[in-house]
Amino acid sequence: MIKFLADENISPLTADFLRSLGYDVVTVAECGLISRPDEEIVKYALESNRAVLTLILISALFIT
Repeated sequence: MIKFLADENISPLTADFLRSLGYDVVTVAECGLISRPDEEIVKYALESNRAVLTLILISALFIT
């Protein structure tokens, strides 16, 4: 099953609801990533093998 990292624009209630359905969801708040740049959030998600759940559309993101 896919593991998720919920960005700060996703309600904690949504994260809780997804957990109640059996999904593995952590929030950026739980990971200490509030107000961090998108690149740091994506880096954390990649390192922890999680898909980022967000409401922001990103056309291209490059991490160097």
